[in-house]
Amino acid sequence: MAGNKSSRENILDEAERIFRFQGYSRTAIKEIADACGILKGSLYHYFASKEDILLGVLDRIQERFEDQIFTPLCDETTNPCIRASEYARDIAAIFYDKPEGCLVANLLLEMYQSDKKPAERMKRFFERWEEAVGRLIETRYDWLIAKEIARDHVGLVQGGLMLIQLHGDDHLFRRTFEEIRKPVCQG
Repeated sequence: MAGNKSSRENILDEAERIFRFQGYSRTAIKEIADACGILKGSLYHYFASKEDILLGVLDRIQERFEDQIFTPLCDETTNPCIRASEYARDIAAIFYDKPEGCLVANLLLEMYQSDKKPAERMKRFFERWEEAVGRLIETRYDWLIAKEIARDHVGLVQGGLMLIQLHGDDHLFRRTFEEIRKPVCQG
């Protein structure tokens, strides 16, 4: 339980935690309020709906990834091999303590056909991830090839996360980062 804080940030923290384990559709707004130690009606001082809470959670995830992953990947002042190594380390740090995998991917699978606004936000997240990885790979390939490799990479990362969930096997997850490092670290 998060205590009696009722700030917008606390609501987003608790909602993210609950969505991570239960998904969006199985989460009641009352559960979020209870986790925050506030009445359900108090949530509406900060958010108009459960969807607005979800959009706030997605925005925060996007901001974290932008700061921790995407911007450093695109930083042309840093050696590409170092960027690739730091990217692998940082992604592992984000996902290894989350046995449920990638929240954005899980929510996208749950909601893609039914909730267009959140689905579009999630799609933009993955497009930005692909673009950032593509910028790293572009140091060795032309943009069209780099973009294709980047899309494959993000798919392999997500697949690797699912295999970790299913079998406790992180081989594909780790290998996909080695495959990204190879071309950018070759002299």
